[in-house]
Amino acid sequence: SGGSLIRTNLSKAKIVGQNNVGGLAGQITNGASISWSHNSGNGGINATVAAPGEGYVKVSGTETRTNIGGLVGLSDGSTISNSGNTATIIGRTADDAANVSRVGGIAGSMVNTSKAENIANAGNVFGESETGGLIGYGESSQIGVNNTIDNLTAASFNRGQVDGIEDTGGIAGHIKDVKL
Repeated sequence: SGGSLIRTNLSKAKIVGQNNVGGLAGQITNGASISWSHNSGNGGINATVAAPGEGYVKVSGTETRTNIGGLVGLSDGSTISNSGNTATIIGRTADDAANVSRVGGIAGSMVNTSKAENIANAGNVFGESETGGLIGYGESSQIGVNNTIDNLTAASFNRGQVDGIEDTGGIAGHIKDVKL
């Protein structure tokens, strides 16, 4: 809560969890920040492969799972800036036995005035519902906007494949009251 990660790089890590799972942090809250940081993997992995190879963030179990992201599972009132992900995000089980939502290349969920500025994803993202190339679910937040430059959406981008079942998008799976 309220801490910072600056210039933190993770390479080829294999992260497996159930809820609030992220490459760098499960959740960041109360003004915490991640900046100039990166989670890297080898990309291009099929979500149904049992052992996906190098560098991934993956969900486990068969119950309802939520908030899976390349950098952060849940950002609540916090900031992610000048950071990226190239690891594969697997928000699905091989047999689709789990109900997985809010899966994103950067963050699974961004809520309560969270901000994401100058972010990039090139990792493939596999989810079920609310699956996005950058953000799975966003509410009352900003993506690609700051107070000094009006349109940073162009500076934030997704190049990875996004594969979901419902509420799936190249930038965000589901957004409500989000400024782009």
